[in-house]
Amino acid sequence: MTTAAMTEKQRRALEAKEMARQQGCSLTEYAKGQGLVVREIYDALAALRRKGVLAKAAGEPKSKFVSVRVAPVSTIAPVRPPGVSGVLCRIVHAGGYAIECLQWPEPGWVAALNAGAGSTDAAS
Repeated sequence: MTTAAMTEKQRRALEAKEMARQQGCSLTEYAKGQGLVVREIYDALAALRRKGVLAKAAGEPKSKFVSVRVAPVSTIAPVRPPGVSGVLCRIVHAGGYAIECLQWPEPGWVAALNAGAGSTDAAS
């Protein structure tokens, strides 16, 4: 996206971001010092990130949870990796209970547990 294709707010936001970087201050400090509306600048930059014009902001992920995909048995790790003792897998269910496994559980069992499996017991 060229600067000609950007809105005026987006161009001003990029300029403010660059000026703050050059002055060695935060974008918020720069915006307040210039009498700019901080929220408008951050919103414009967020829109540019969504469009892929700017790189995603670095820092902490928004969530400490990660996505997990249940894979067929042939693609999962060995039952007991060398040097692993004690709990290998810990599953915390939304119901508040935790299940600790000494080996990798069967993917179908985990999928049933995750899906709630209606009247079917996950352990069956």
